[in-house]
Amino acid sequence: MKAFNYFKIDCIRCRYQLIMAFVIVVVFCFICNSAQQGIGFSCGYGFFLAVIFAGQPFNQEAKSESGFINMLPGTRRQRVIGRFLYALLGVVFAVVVACAVLVSVAIRGMEIPESTGAILIAMTGAALFLVSIQMVIMYSAGKGKSQQLMTIIQVVPSLLLFFIIMMIGTYVEEHNGFNYAWILENKAWLSSLVLAIGVLALGMAFIVANRIVERRDYA
Repeated sequence: MKAFNYFKIDCIRCRYQLIMAFVIVVVFCFICNSAQQGIGFSCGYGFFLAVIFAGQPFNQEAKSESGFINMLPGTRRQRVIGRFLYALLGVVFAVVVACAVLVSVAIRGMEIPESTGAILIAMTGAALFLVSIQMVIMYSAGKGKSQQLMTIIQVVPSLLLFFIIMMIGTYVEEHNGFNYAWILENKAWLSSLVLAIGVLALGMAFIVANRIVERRDYA
């Protein structure tokens, strides 16, 4: 429960960014008119924002806050758990956006590719993997770093994920004759493997982040 309180503190810190991102995604989904645009661009943009969201609390806090945070009831481990819960919020948000896009496409009677579910699972795993890397880098950088540096750490992984998703979608669309039958036949376990790697990376990132925080005079 105490970890959840730290999660709520991060949400309060970043409430304006959360509201703005929600508005942007809703507008973006309305702009996408075709099934390909709706699924590809909207889902890709949702996961793009998810990775950015993971590091947003690091930009909103300052080293001067450490005294106040340390006075709150809870251990450093619980603070890390709260921060990771916030990071997961972005990924959950992206999955919800993707599902909403799929429902919208289905309601309009447009065809949804058979592999969409597997791709969504794989994108979730990829997002978790990049979020894990970002969290470790953010905790390693610590508080009091320049705003420009923290912003770069936030944006680069999310841009990487977004462009990878777009490049894969474009490649598949332009190479209709490309033989990816093996991938389609094994899409269930391949996507599950990517998701498992993402979850494992998140767990390892949590352990590393705890070690980093324990060695510091402030969390």
